[in-house]
Amino acid sequence: MDTIELPCGAIVQRYRVIGTDHVVYQACRPLEHCPTRGASHSTWWRHDERWYGRVGTDRLPPELDALPAMSAERSRAVDDWHAGLYDDAYRLILVAYPGATGRRDMGEIHATEPRG
Repeated sequence: MDTIELPCGAIVQRYRVIGTDHVVYQACRPLEHCPTRGASHSTWWRHDERWYGRVGTDRLPPELDALPAMSAERSRAVDDWHAGLYDDAYRLILVAYPGATGRRDMGEIHATEPRG
């Protein structure tokens, strides 16, 4: 796994799925504390003695969580919120890896890059 630290404090990771030409790029932001104490993200890593949460896996903010479950209003609001997070992730990835191209999916970029 390759990791690039950005001046804003975020890190961008690039890793290859073992034995394949499939490469994944993802962006992570530093967490305030160990994620097991009130996790703020559903996906997190430890890098150089610090915890990071993957951008786009953030816990819903209280104002969205308070919207009626299964309602169209909540669905639209959560979709828009996630889209903003995913756009942030793509922007961070492209700062670290300007040539990253491929399928964008939930804040990650998936690419085919021949081994070698």
